[in-house]
Amino acid sequence: MENSHGGSLTSRLSRLYRTSVAAEALFLILLGVVGVALHAYLRLPIKVPGHNGLLWIALLMVGRLVSQRRWAASISSTSAAAISLLPVMGFKDPLDTITLLIPGVVIDLAFLISPRLLASLVALALVGAFAHATKPIAKLIVSAGTGFPYPSLIAGILYPLSLHALFGAAGAILAAISVRLVSRDDKPS
Repeated sequence: MENSHGGSLTSRLSRLYRTSVAAEALFLILLGVVGVALHAYLRLPIKVPGHNGLLWIALLMVGRLVSQRRWAASISSTSAAAISLLPVMGFKDPLDTITLLIPGVVIDLAFLISPRLLASLVALALVGAFAHATKPIAKLIVSAGTGFPYPSLIAGILYPLSLHALFGAAGAILAAISVRLVSRDDKPS
Protein backbone atom coordinates (compact mmCIF):
# COMPACT_ATOMS: atom_id res chain seq x y z
CA MET A 1 0.00 0.00 0.00
CA GLU A 2 1.37 3.35 -0.98
CA ASN A 3 0.95 6.27 1.37
CA SER A 4 0.48 9.92 0.46
CA HIS A 5 4.17 10.73 1.15
CA GLY A 6 5.50 8.07 -1.23
CA GLY A 7 6.97 4.74 -0.27
CA SER A 8 5.11 1.78 1.06
CA LEU A 9 3.21 1.89 4.30
CA THR A 10 5.04 -1.26 5.38
CA SER A 11 8.49 0.27 5.02
CA ARG A 12 7.33 3.49 6.70
CA LEU A 13 5.95 1.61 9.72
CA SER A 14 9.12 -0.46 9.89
CA ARG A 15 11.23 2.71 10.03
CA LEU A 16 8.96 4.18 12.71
CA TYR A 17 9.16 1.20 15.02
CA ARG A 18 12.58 -0.29 14.15
CA THR A 19 11.57 -3.76 15.23
CA SER A 20 13.94 -6.67 15.35
CA VAL A 21 13.21 -9.79 13.31
CA ALA A 22 12.51 -11.71 16.51
CA ALA A 23 10.04 -9.09 17.78
CA GLU A 24 8.30 -9.02 14.43
CA ALA A 25 8.07 -12.83 14.33
CA LEU A 26 6.66 -12.87 17.86
CA PHE A 27 4.07 -10.25 16.87
CA LEU A 28 3.01 -12.35 13.85
CA ILE A 29 2.81 -15.52 15.95
CA LEU A 30 0.71 -13.70 18.56
CA LEU A 31 -1.68 -12.48 15.86
CA GLY A 32 -2.31 -16.12 14.93
CA VAL A 33 -2.72 -17.18 18.54
CA VAL A 34 -5.15 -14.32 19.24
CA GLY A 35 -7.09 -15.14 16.07
CA VAL A 36 -7.58 -18.80 16.93
CA ALA A 37 -8.31 -18.04 20.60
CA LEU A 38 -11.01 -15.56 19.60
CA HIS A 39 -12.46 -18.14 17.23
CA ALA A 40 -12.39 -20.85 19.90
CA TYR A 41 -13.73 -18.87 22.83
CA LEU A 42 -16.03 -16.34 21.19
CA ARG A 43 -18.32 -18.91 19.67
CA LEU A 44 -21.08 -16.45 18.93
CA PRO A 45 -24.38 -18.21 18.17
CA ILE A 46 -24.98 -16.04 15.11
CA LYS A 47 -25.62 -19.03 12.79
CA VAL A 48 -24.12 -17.14 9.84
CA PRO A 49 -21.39 -19.00 7.95
CA GLY A 50 -18.06 -17.19 7.80
CA HIS A 51 -18.66 -14.53 10.45
CA ASN A 52 -15.40 -15.41 12.21
CA GLY A 53 -13.58 -14.34 9.05
CA LEU A 54 -14.15 -10.68 9.83
CA LEU A 55 -11.61 -10.77 12.66
CA TRP A 56 -9.49 -13.64 11.30
CA ILE A 57 -8.81 -12.06 7.92
CA ALA A 58 -8.39 -8.65 9.56
CA LEU A 59 -5.67 -10.04 11.85
CA LEU A 60 -3.88 -11.82 9.01
CA MET A 61 -4.06 -8.74 6.81
CA VAL A 62 -2.81 -6.42 9.57
CA GLY A 63 0.18 -8.66 10.06
CA ARG A 64 0.89 -8.71 6.34
CA LEU A 65 0.46 -4.96 5.90
CA VAL A 66 2.76 -3.94 8.75
CA SER A 67 5.41 -6.62 8.42
CA GLN A 68 8.50 -6.68 6.23
CA ARG A 69 8.41 -10.50 6.15
CA ARG A 70 7.35 -12.02 2.83
CA TRP A 71 5.42 -14.78 4.55
CA ALA A 72 3.94 -12.72 7.40
CA ALA A 73 0.35 -13.92 7.02
CA SER A 74 1.59 -17.52 6.68
CA ILE A 75 3.53 -17.19 9.93
CA SER A 76 0.37 -16.02 11.69
CA SER A 77 -1.83 -18.68 10.13
CA THR A 78 0.72 -21.42 10.87
CA SER A 79 0.80 -20.44 14.55
CA ALA A 80 -3.01 -20.43 14.59
CA ALA A 81 -3.16 -23.86 12.95
CA ALA A 82 -0.64 -25.25 15.45
CA ILE A 83 -2.50 -23.82 18.45
CA SER A 84 -5.82 -25.15 17.12
CA LEU A 85 -4.46 -28.68 17.58
CA LEU A 86 -4.47 -28.24 21.37
CA PRO A 87 -7.48 -30.02 22.92
CA VAL A 88 -8.36 -26.97 25.04
CA MET A 89 -9.21 -25.04 21.87
CA GLY A 90 -12.16 -27.34 21.18
CA PHE A 91 -11.66 -27.81 17.43
CA LYS A 92 -12.99 -31.25 16.52
CA ASP A 93 -12.72 -31.24 12.74
CA PRO A 94 -9.18 -31.91 11.47
CA LEU A 95 -9.98 -29.75 8.45
CA ASP A 96 -10.21 -26.71 10.75
CA THR A 97 -6.43 -26.74 11.11
CA ILE A 98 -5.96 -26.66 7.35
CA THR A 99 -8.62 -23.99 6.85
CA LEU A 100 -6.80 -21.79 9.35
CA LEU A 101 -3.56 -22.24 7.42
CA ILE A 102 -4.72 -21.68 3.84
CA PRO A 103 -5.85 -18.01 4.08
CA GLY A 104 -2.42 -16.86 5.25
CA VAL A 105 -0.75 -18.58 2.32
CA VAL A 106 -3.30 -17.10 -0.10
CA ILE A 107 -2.72 -13.58 1.24
CA ASP A 108 1.06 -13.93 1.05
CA LEU A 109 0.94 -15.36 -2.47
CA ALA A 110 -1.23 -12.45 -3.59
CA PHE A 111 1.30 -9.98 -2.17
CA LEU A 112 4.16 -11.87 -3.86
CA ILE A 113 2.44 -12.10 -7.23
CA SER A 114 1.32 -8.49 -7.42
CA PRO A 115 2.46 -6.09 -4.70
CA ARG A 116 1.31 -3.05 -6.73
CA LEU A 117 -2.19 -4.46 -7.15
CA LEU A 118 -2.57 -4.56 -3.39
CA ALA A 119 -2.14 -0.79 -3.07
CA SER A 120 -5.87 -0.63 -3.76
CA LEU A 121 -8.51 -1.10 -1.07
CA VAL A 122 -10.67 -2.94 -3.61
CA ALA A 123 -7.82 -5.34 -4.42
CA LEU A 124 -7.22 -5.99 -0.72
CA ALA A 125 -10.93 -6.71 -0.29
CA LEU A 126 -10.81 -9.19 -3.19
CA VAL A 127 -7.78 -10.94 -1.71
CA GLY A 128 -9.48 -11.11 1.70
CA ALA A 129 -12.66 -12.44 0.09
CA PHE A 130 -10.83 -15.18 -1.77
CA ALA A 131 -8.62 -16.05 1.23
CA HIS A 132 -11.63 -16.63 3.48
CA ALA A 133 -13.69 -18.31 0.75
CA THR A 134 -11.12 -21.09 0.69
CA LYS A 135 -12.77 -22.56 3.80
CA PRO A 136 -16.06 -23.61 2.17
CA ILE A 137 -14.13 -24.61 -0.96
CA ALA A 138 -11.93 -26.93 1.13
CA LYS A 139 -15.01 -28.36 2.83
CA LEU A 140 -16.63 -28.95 -0.56
CA ILE A 141 -13.53 -30.79 -1.81
CA VAL A 142 -13.37 -32.97 1.32
CA SER A 143 -17.11 -33.60 1.17
CA ALA A 144 -16.97 -34.56 -2.51
CA GLY A 145 -13.97 -36.82 -1.94
CA THR A 146 -15.11 -38.55 1.23
CA GLY A 147 -18.87 -38.17 1.28
CA PHE A 148 -18.67 -36.49 4.69
CA PRO A 149 -21.70 -34.17 4.92
CA TYR A 150 -20.69 -30.77 6.26
CA PRO A 151 -23.79 -29.12 7.75
CA SER A 152 -22.83 -25.75 6.29
CA LEU A 153 -22.97 -27.26 2.77
CA ILE A 154 -26.32 -29.07 3.09
CA ALA A 155 -28.17 -26.29 1.24
CA GLY A 156 -25.41 -25.91 -1.35
CA ILE A 157 -22.15 -24.03 -1.72
CA LEU A 158 -23.38 -20.61 -2.89
CA TYR A 159 -24.66 -19.33 0.46
CA PRO A 160 -21.60 -20.22 2.60
CA LEU A 161 -19.20 -19.25 -0.19
CA SER A 162 -20.73 -15.81 -0.65
CA LEU A 163 -20.86 -15.10 3.10
CA HIS A 164 -17.27 -16.24 3.61
CA ALA A 165 -16.22 -13.96 0.76
CA LEU A 166 -18.22 -11.06 2.21
CA PHE A 167 -16.76 -11.42 5.70
CA GLY A 168 -13.26 -11.92 4.29
CA ALA A 169 -13.54 -8.75 2.21
CA ALA A 170 -14.87 -6.82 5.21
CA GLY A 171 -11.99 -8.09 7.35
CA ALA A 172 -9.43 -6.98 4.76
CA ILE A 173 -11.02 -3.53 4.52
CA LEU A 174 -11.11 -3.25 8.32
CA ALA A 175 -7.41 -4.14 8.48
CA ALA A 176 -6.39 -1.68 5.75
CA ILE A 177 -8.34 1.19 7.30
CA SER A 178 -7.01 0.38 10.79
CA VAL A 179 -3.40 0.27 9.59
CA ARG A 180 -3.84 3.55 7.72
CA LEU A 181 -5.38 5.25 10.75
CA VAL A 182 -2.63 4.03 13.07
CA SER A 183 0.11 5.07 10.68
CA ARG A 184 -1.45 8.52 10.29
CA ASP A 185 -1.50 9.00 14.08
CA ASP A 186 2.11 7.85 14.51
CA LYS A 187 3.81 10.39 12.26
CA PRO A 188 7.12 11.47 13.72
CA SER A 189 7.16 15.04 15.04
